[in-house]
Amino acid sequence: MTKYFALMIVVLLFLVSGCKEEKIKTEAAGKSSEENVQVDQDKSEEAAEEKAYISYYSSIAESAEGAEVIVEGQFWGWSGTKAECVNEIGSPPVSRSDWILKLDDEHCIYVSGPVPVGLDKLEPHGEKTVIEGVVKKLESGQIYLELN
Repeated sequence: MTKYFALMIVVLLFLVSGCKEEKIKTEAAGKSSEENVQVDQDKSEEAAEEKAYISYYSSIAESAEGAEVIVEGQFWGWSGTKAECVNEIGSPPVSRSDWILKLDDEHCIYVSGPVPVGLDKLEPHGEKTVIEGVVKKLESGQIYLELN
């Protein structure tokens, strides 16, 4: 019986020491995951700071190809005539699904990518919208935005 009791004590000590070690590992892992979350948040903030906030065509035209930008404008879907753009926007650069964004300086630019939620390409009303995209330039010189 004494051997049995001694064995039980050894097992209990083993379990207790193992639990303490696991708790230490868990706490250390918790700290490192919290640190990782903070690092990820810092990277996101840095990335957001690198993107230019634009509402004028000239700013987009001056941007390097591949520059990530945030652009504010009016959604005009497929209706360039309704938008009354001051510039000739030509044909859609990527596909017939590309849509038109009118900027504050009355210039328009094509956007390649999905239409913002709740807007209709066929019945646009100049709704204000903000998009994040990448500046692209064709060999012909036409500039457009590609959504991320």
